[in-house]
Amino acid sequence: MLKNTFILILAMVILVSCSEKKQEVDQIFHHAKIYSVDSAFTIYEAMAIHEGKIVELNTNDQILKKYHSNNIQDINGATIYPGFIDAHCHFTGYATDMWKCNLTGTKSFEEVVEKLKTYAQTAPMQWLYGRGWDQNDWEVKEFPNKAELDKLFP
Repeated sequence: MLKNTFILILAMVILVSCSEKKQEVDQIFHHAKIYSVDSAFTIYEAMAIHEGKIVELNTNDQILKKYHSNNIQDINGATIYPGFIDAHCHFTGYATDMWKCNLTGTKSFEEVVEKLKTYAQTAPMQWLYGRGWDQNDWEVKEFPNKAELDKLFP
């Protein structure tokens, strides 16, 4: 009887000592599509976050096995872009720039006018839109006057 009790206690001690204690983190997101920016642009399923920093990106099983949190969120396959926190984004402007006349790098107002003349031949809208000019790049560093544009493009 004593021998069996000793073996049982020994087995329990071994099991307890062999079991890994989970690392406590603030948040766990799993069942997600998490885009990384590692050298292979790996897409992960889960991530653990602690004190505002990503601790690990991995599979659902690995993250849930290794970490514990009181804030575990099943993302149900949604996409996560870690680190994408730029509060100064111009997505709409970027999209509309695709159909505007690109005036970046022009060296004079005359060059702007020439680019607009070419653009006007195939412009997708009634109004002419342009962007990117910088009068500071021009020899005469002053804002242009709209009079020339009004004559050419009434």
